[in-house]
Amino acid sequence: YRQHYRTNYGIDVSIPPEHNVDNWLDPSSAHYKKEIAASVFHYTARAEANDRFQVCIATPEMQNAAWKYCHSQQLILDGTFGVCTSRLLLWIAMGVDHDHKGIPVALFLFSAPSGTRATHAGYDTAILTSLLAEWKSWMGKDTAQEIFEPFVGMTDTDTKERGALLRVWPSMILLLCKFHVRQCWKNKSDNLFNRLTAFWKPYLINRARRLEEV
Repeated sequence: YRQHYRTNYGIDVSIPPEHNVDNWLDPSSAHYKKEIAASVFHYTARAEANDRFQVCIATPEMQNAAWKYCHSQQLILDGTFGVCTSRLLLWIAMGVDHDHKGIPVALFLFSAPSGTRATHAGYDTAILTSLLAEWKSWMGKDTAQEIFEPFVGMTDTDTKERGALLRVWPSMILLLCKFHVRQCWKNKSDNLFNRLTAFWKPYLINRARRLEEV
């Protein structure tokens, strides 16, 4: 198993995975991978206990898609947790193409701070702002010398994401994802309905459903 990955992919599974990543991105390393390094626009290693592993990815195709589908248009941003056995967080930036399909344009992967018990709590507006600013700087300008700037941002109800987007693009119009809004509405209404008496519960549930249909 170890020999297979070492021979065919240059991955030494006997060492921590972050060491492999560092080797791939270090030009002085014998395991340097030019193709991978070309798709990473920001990287910081975790050398000390208080450092945070950060790697931001965008292939040339993703960069072109960002200009085509996000510049002066809509950017969708959402985070996910538990992407691997390590305590890493992943944010995905997406655009929407002409067929109304989501196109990933950038991936922001970083570790939770030392001492954080829950991985999903290992981020704040500051770290998201930092990574988005790195992306904006790396995107640079287009042929018309326009700075990369999405006009609309869509997120869930997380104020940390929304705050970061406005710090990087102050003029951005923020929208809430309909699915997440309905999810929050349902969770809160279910909690409140469970406190009602048998007399009022069916009546108010019916009124709430009629409100959702409007």
